[in-house]
Amino acid sequence: MINSNSKNISQSDFTISCFTDYLNLECGIVKNCPGYHFDYKIIDLYLGGMGIIKVSKVYAPWQKYQVAFEKIKHFNIELIDTQIGKDNMDVQMTVDMIDTLYKHPEIDIFAVISGDIDFLPAIQKIKQDKYNKVILISEENSLNRKYYGIVDIVVPYQRLMRIYKFL
Repeated sequence: MINSNSKNISQSDFTISCFTDYLNLECGIVKNCPGYHFDYKIIDLYLGGMGIIKVSKVYAPWQKYQVAFEKIKHFNIELIDTQIGKDNMDVQMTVDMIDTLYKHPEIDIFAVISGDIDFLPAIQKIKQDKYNKVILISEENSLNRKYYGIVDIVVPYQRLMRIYKFL
């Protein structure tokens, strides 16, 4: 057992890790919400209301997304540059999720910001400990439906955009 502290997910004293697939969200938002772009501030507001974000990593080929890089770099996050390609980014993000699972047993919530099915095995591993909660935030049209019933909460990014008045 990695985390033996059971908490109700509605509490606001969680320790959170967040892993963001920037391209998955950005491409979905640009396609389905013309005139809008992915904004990490929405993620920060939502997760910050639940507790302390201890680990936060955002994966993208940042040289291609300099404007986004400038907007996001002031948050307390680690920007992971994935120049080699999407498959490399998925592998790196998966490894980091599992690494965090073992290096930070105090983490209560693992937030995955992506609808990509490639992260399902990592999420299943995280969920082996019944005390770990997984929140999936995804652009609503790119969410793989296989996540329902596996993660604890699925939150469409567009819903958060409306809640925080970004849409």
